This record gives sequence, C-alpha cells and structure tokens, in this order.
Amino acid sequence: MFLLMACTNAAEAPPADTADTAPLSHAPDPTCTALGCLRAERSYGTYTRAEIEPYLYNGVTIDNGYEVVAIEYLTEIGPATATVTLPSDLRGETPVEGFPLVVNAHGTVGLDDPCQLTGTVSGTGLAALFGGRGTIGIAPDYPGLGTPGYHRYLDARTEATSVLDSLRAALHLAQHRNIATAGRAAVVGLSQGGHAVLSAATLHSRYAPELDIRAFGASGPASLYEDQWRSGVLQPGPHLVMHAMMAWSFAEVSGEDRSDMWASNVASTVDQHLTERCYWSPSFGPEPVLTDDFPTVAEEVFSDDFLSEYSTGDWDTYGFIEERFAANRVEPWLDEGEQTAPIAIWQGTADTTVPAWTTRAMVDDLRTGGVEVTLNMVAGGTHTDTAFGFLAYPELATDESVAWVLGLLDGP
Repeated sequence: MFLLMACTNAAEAPPADTADTAPLSHAPDPTCTALGCLRAERSYGTYTRAEIEPYLYNGVTIDNGYEVVAIEYLTEIGPATATVTLPSDLRGETPVEGFPLVVNAHGTVGLDDPCQLTGTVSGTGLAALFGGRGTIGIAPDYPGLGTPGYHRYLDARTEATSVLDSLRAALHLAQHRNIATAGRAAVVGLSQGGHAVLSAATLHSRYAPELDIRAFGASGPASLYEDQWRSGVLQPGPHLVMHAMMAWSFAEVSGEDRSDMWASNVASTVDQHLTERCYWSPSFGPEPVLTDDFPTVAEEVFSDDFLSEYSTGDWDTYGFIEERFAANRVEPWLDEGEQTAPIAIWQGTADTTVPAWTTRAMVDDLRTGGVEVTLNMVAGGTHTDTAFGFLAYPELATDESVAWVLGLLDGP
C-alpha cells in the first residue's frame, strides 16, 4: 500500500521542428525515437476507493480508485520517467468522451537518481491529486532523475519538454490500454513545478501544438529572476542549498569547472552532498536530506570570488551563471508563440521560499508583455500548503485550484 499516495550537456537543445513527433504505434517500444513515445510501462497495482480512503486526511474526498503505472518515455534530451494513475472503481459513470489528463509537475527534489519520484509514494501522491478526481494523473520526473546524466535544475526548456512529452506518453499508454481519453489536458505544478508549467505554456504552441491543453496552473512558481536570487544569497538560512544546486547545475550544463566556486569547508564534499541527497525523501523515509549538515551562511558555501560576483551581479569569471539565469527566466513570449490556454497562479502570502513580491513582479512583467494571468493570493499560505501538492493532504487552495482546472477540462 506504500504506493497509494503521499501526505505531504553543455549545448542548448535542438529546435523541436527537426524531431520525429509521430509514433507509429502506441505500444511500449524500448527503441522508439519519437518525442513522447512510450518506451516501457510497469504496473504497481490497482487500488479501490475503499483501500485509498483510510490514507486521506479529513476533508479530502476522491471520485475513483486508480491503477499506478510507472512509464518511461522519450523527451528532447533523452529518456524520462513518470508515474501515471489510470482511473478505476469510479463513483459515477465512465465519462462518455473519455478521461481528461492532468500533469502535476514536482518541485525541487534533487539532482540525481536517488531523487527519482517515479515508482515512489511521492510520485503516486502527485499523480493522484487529479488522478483520484476523474482524470488520468501524470507526475513526470525531469530527465536525469532515474535516467542517464544529472537533472538540469531550473532549466526551462528541459522542464517544459519533459512535461509536454509526458502528456504525449500518457496518451499512448491510455490508447495502448484501450482507455478512452477526451484528449483535453491541463498542466499544474508547485515551485520548480510552477516554473515547469510556465515554461510549458511558453513552448506549447511551438513544441506540441497537437496537445489540447486547456489550463496552466502554478503555485509559488520559481521565476528565476537573477536579481531576486541575488537578494537572498547573503541572507542566512537553509535556502542556501538551493543556491548551491543552482550554481552546481548551471556549471554542469555549461561545461564549466565547478571546483573554484566553493568555500574550502565544503569543496571536498559538495559534489557528493548535492548528488546523493534529496530535498525530501521520495519514500518519506529517515535518510538525510539536502538541508541536513549543509551550511546556512553564504561565506561557508561559496568562495569569496564567486560570492563577490553573485552578490553584486558583476559577472566576469562566472559569466555562465548570468547566461543560464537569462536563458531560464520566465518572460513574456508572445513575440515567439501563442498563449494557448488560461494561466492561473496561486501564491501564499506567507511563503518565504518564493515570496509574494517575487511572484507579483513576474506577473506584472507577463501582463505587460500581453500574457493574460490570473493571480490568486492565498492568505496565510506557505510554500507547501497552498496548492498542487499531494492527494492525501488538504491545502488551503486545493478545492479552488482543483475546481478551476476541472472546470476548464469539462466541455467540448
């Protein structure tokens, strides 16, 4: 029953229009080469409503049970994995048109394979947020988590393409299983997952226009504004491990030497720490996490030279960091592609990880660029109790945000 739910390369990728996007078969094929093609599937069992409900917190209700399936699919930079929940044991009738699909993109978890969520309680809990409410739920892992290479942390294109290709793969899985789908879909996510959602909205019309996405929803989204990150690096706290992950990953993606970025007291251990630990345990076990035994003062994390450039924005030796910030910042995109669906953001007023002022600044910039965004401020909401978390745990805006998504999925 542990899978039921949770409570709580250096070069830029090639343009998508050069890729094969039309698989000939919906069946799993480990050698397939089309974007979003299904390479493998593994069922972890089917669970009824009666089996699931004892694990739900008070106030959480579901409309159906589900089968938990781990899949591998192909995305732009290589293979990726996802957890998919296929509805069963419905409270009502099977939808005549078939089931819609919802991706729930995960937040910051880690940089390498120990932090893969597919096939864990965390992956199931994320997929089941909507998978237990009348949809096919999808919780993708970004490439590098359980697949070759390291995860490209806060890399907009990698996140967006893996999210969009997970939708393609879930459609293939459903068709392979003879499960009717309505074709309509939504993409939601929290924190880094919110960054993935907004990046997917940016790329949708150019990368996967055949996907009928009706809604993009984010909670406490990372926007990757360099000046906002810079304002926090000199503030003591456990958030400094995320600054370290960002710098480490940006160097990895850029093919740059990382060795002189670190303070002497972490230089010999930082690689192991960042690649072997996770922000939370995917199985909610007792293993150490990223914030354990990691310095909470910038001078004990970064070298003097690196911290001087980072804290001032006067980049010289580490100019690749500035380049990666610029490449992955959430910005208006209507001069390059369309806005294909409504965008809504839920932001907790008490969020200290992604403070409300940073989200307001991003929304203002998007609106100035012509992007239509609805901003919902949630009084007292923190980073992890506002919206788009795990099935079992009720968040402050769960009912509102889920209803918004399902409402947009209900109709022709």
